[in-house]
Amino acid sequence: MIELINQGQIYRFLPKPLSRELLRRSLISALDRYRQVRAAPILARRHAVEEPQFAPSSLSAKLMGYWRRIRDQGRARQGA
Repeated sequence: MIELINQGQIYRFLPKPLSRELLRRSLISALDRYRQVRAAPILARRHAVEEPQFAPSSLSAKLMGYWRRIRDQGRARQGA
């Protein structure tokens, strides 16, 4: 998750169970940041998303592979 946050793939990670107040504050923060970036295009260039650099054995790659297998199995069941 840290890699994804650092790469700009996700804005903020919210752990479960999620309190309403934490969700409210996070959404307000995200909307404020969105408005700042829209108002100053230079900020968008500064925070351009980089391509993920997953190593084949990294935890991120393993998790993505796991979720893809679950998704593919679900699709196969729906098609059967």
